[in-house]
Amino acid sequence: SLLGIEFQPTPSYTIKLESYYKHLEDLIIQQDSSANFIPDNSGLGFAFGGELFLQKRELPNQRLSGWLSYSYGVTKEKGVEPYYYYREFDQRHTLSIVGRYNLFRRWFLDIQYSYGSGFPWTAPERDETNDLVFDDEGEIVFEEKSSSRYPSYERLDLRLSIQKQLFKKYEAEAYLELINAGNHKNIYEYYWSDDYATRFTSYMLPLLPFFGARISF
Repeated sequence: SLLGIEFQPTPSYTIKLESYYKHLEDLIIQQDSSANFIPDNSGLGFAFGGELFLQKRELPNQRLSGWLSYSYGVTKEKGVEPYYYYREFDQRHTLSIVGRYNLFRRWFLDIQYSYGSGFPWTAPERDETNDLVFDDEGEIVFEEKSSSRYPSYERLDLRLSIQKQLFKKYEAEAYLELINAGNHKNIYEYYWSDDYATRFTSYMLPLLPFFGARISF
């Protein structure tokens, strides 16, 4: 089910509010080990949440335009375990801000900011001395499924551009762009040594500068 409302308080602004709930059936779960994957679509689940969207349109004689979106969501499933646990891509909070500002004449500053709370993962259980816990068969014991969270994701991109007309016929643009301008260390995933004694971390893109140009024929 989906419930939403949209209104336009001024010609420049649009506001949308939406909420949803969805019952999930026939989800594919893994009944065997990862080495012997046996597909099974007996899983159940649910998802609910809401979103706020605010847009400022680009209008003549106005320098600022852009949009903001915030969403809250929960999604769980049951299949591998007898209880409901968070799904792999369950993300509680997400925030996106996109804006463009006309500095002067044909110079523009574009900003894009993204935030997301951490995705779930399942950690190996450790005792009070921080040693791994093993069951009676010598297998590693894990905590409750999807009970741990990765750190939040955060990224700011900046772009400075100038637009010109070449030979009164072609539109040209040159730009300088900074990807992840804050150099935030976003974690892609954790991975482990074969004995789970050592945890490693894989990161996403660091600060990256770009320069480019394009011509529209």
